[in-house]
Amino acid sequence: MENVVALQLLRLAHWIEGTEGIRTELRYFRTPMGHEVDFVLIKDRRPWMVVEVKADDRPLDTNLKYLIERVSIPLAFQVSFAGTNDVFLPNIGKHGVRLVPARRFLANLC
Repeated sequence: MENVVALQLLRLAHWIEGTEGIRTELRYFRTPMGHEVDFVLIKDRRPWMVVEVKADDRPLDTNLKYLIERVSIPLAFQVSFAGTNDVFLPNIGKHGVRLVPARRFLANLC
């Protein structure tokens, strides 16, 4: 499941670099204390999008919440493959986070 999202995020990173000329990297986030998030898209040396992948609908992941409350990242998503919830949580971090089904997330990447 994560591989599908990783491939599409990597595709997006290359598209941004190719069309806008902005250096873009796909990374994994993990703190020494064990907080981890599946994907962080770095655009022009700044975190631009963070994505946590889940198998089904779940409450907001505590590790994703930990990261977006400490780092201002414009786009934050928790993607679920078997889930149907599509909810925006505006009061998490500076920009909020969207819980979204994978098919909708992947269809809107580019």
